[in-house]
Amino acid sequence: MSNIDVPNNLIKPKVPLVGEDGNAFAIMSRVSQGLRQVGNDEEVVESYMKQATSGDYDHLLAVSMAYIEFPSDEDTEFAAI
Repeated sequence: MSNIDVPNNLIKPKVPLVGEDGNAFAIMSRVSQGLRQVGNDEEVVESYMKQATSGDYDHLLAVSMAYIEFPSDEDTEFAAI
């Protein structure tokens, strides 16, 4: 597995992954939608997608976790994806 390169201009959205559909395509969809919703440009989204699809499922999860923040139980404001 290669290193994960996170863009310097990344704005991390709060995207719930726990308790959600674990299908790889569903995860990539939620994360990419969250990235767009908080104002990231398409270059950031494309970087995420390229890295997320460059390995196995575990790599997809690692890349996704590097690009998002997890909402806490107290959070009521997060991307409803």
